[in-house]
Amino acid sequence: MTKLAKKFLFSISLVLLAVIGISVAVNSRFVNRYYIHQKKILLEQIADKLLAGKEETEETVASLEETYDAVIAVADTSGDINEVNEELKSAFLEKGLGLAKYWLWDQDYERTLKEGRFMRIYRQERMNYSLAVEYVELGGRLAGIAIVIPDMEEMIALINVCTMVIFGGALIVIILLCGFLVRKITIPLAGMEKFAKEIAGQNYGKIEVHTGDELETVAESMNQMSAAIRENLRGLEEKNRQMESLLNNVSHDLKTPVALIKAYTAGIRDGMDDGTFLDTIIRQNERMEDIIEKLLYLSRLKSGGKESETVDVGSLMEEQLEGLAIELRNRGLAVKTSKEGCAVIQGDRGAIGCMIENLLTNAVKYASGTFVEVRLLEKNGSLVFSVSNETEQEFDDPEQLWEPFYVGEESRNKNMSGTGLGLSMVRSIAEKYGYGCTCLAGKGKIEFIITF
Repeated sequence: MTKLAKKFLFSISLVLLAVIGISVAVNSRFVNRYYIHQKKILLEQIADKLLAGKEETEETVASLEETYDAVIAVADTSGDINEVNEELKSAFLEKGLGLAKYWLWDQDYERTLKEGRFMRIYRQERMNYSLAVEYVELGGRLAGIAIVIPDMEEMIALINVCTMVIFGGALIVIILLCGFLVRKITIPLAGMEKFAKEIAGQNYGKIEVHTGDELETVAESMNQMSAAIRENLRGLEEKNRQMESLLNNVSHDLKTPVALIKAYTAGIRDGMDDGTFLDTIIRQNERMEDIIEKLLYLSRLKSGGKESETVDVGSLMEEQLEGLAIELRNRGLAVKTSKEGCAVIQGDRGAIGCMIENLLTNAVKYASGTFVEVRLLEKNGSLVFSVSNETEQEFDDPEQLWEPFYVGEESRNKNMSGTGLGLSMVRSIAEKYGYGCTCLAGKGKIEFIITF
């Protein structure tokens, strides 16, 4: 038996035993007294009714006897007390009230005549009842109002026995029922305890509880928690993998310019400069500066952005294309543009411009065909910006393109390979401001789509 079951059964047994003890004590000590008290009140009421009448008549007495189930005897007080006693006793006997022990004592008689009323209880030995008599002085006559009080002790003892038997049987039934119910509770709880230990051991499984009550709700919440932890761990593992990759790529991308700056600086010191060393150092320094600036921009995106403003995305797109005009001409690329609908939105102009610049620059740099296609159109209440170009590369997982320092040109040709941070910046900005961000690749074509 589990600890919880023992606690339940012990508590319930203790409560029932306490109820039995209190019931027996109340029955033994207070029920008989309360019953006698009620009978005394009834006698007082009959006496009041009798005194309220203008005169005592046989009709009044008969009516009171029938109404209150009492016996009323009346005696003349002109004789001595013995005569009064005999007259009262004879009247009681005539009305069917057998008395083994009855006598109006002198002091009771005198007190009644003095105060107007007095009550005495006579226990009838061996007859299992008592007689409560209220004596009332009626102006020259004495009325004795009698009510039979059954002996309650034997009846109370019987009630106590029945109470103990009933409660004892109820205790057995309750113990069996509680044992069953507690088992229905403790089995799922034991499963939950095992499940919690498995989670502590990084085993994120699932618990099955079908009780149709709060326990099932708790189990479902635990399953959701386990799934959330498992998903978060996967996310952390992926973030760790990305961080390792980021560190490796940062090291790789900074190593080359640092090495070149060191070599060319040493060359200048040794007098080997042919006039191009300083230009090379400046270019490599600018490359490192560009990497650092983009890394800082990505970091700033996590903390906050500028306030929203009105942005004409069409104008931004045209400005960026104008800036790439020389690069497009050098690479012999044409630009196919199409604009439909309203291109004005609310947003961070700098962030949106950064997205457009990176996508256009990326398309121009890696296009293998003769053109780059740029589209800006209003669709289903959203503004959709897309850039596509032909490519000879094949991508098993286009989602990798969004990762920091991932470069599509694996040879890292200095003329082809960039910092590998442009698309990562695009994805970070999209996630921060809630924009849609999609990459479609296949059949010699790659397309990036931003939905504002």
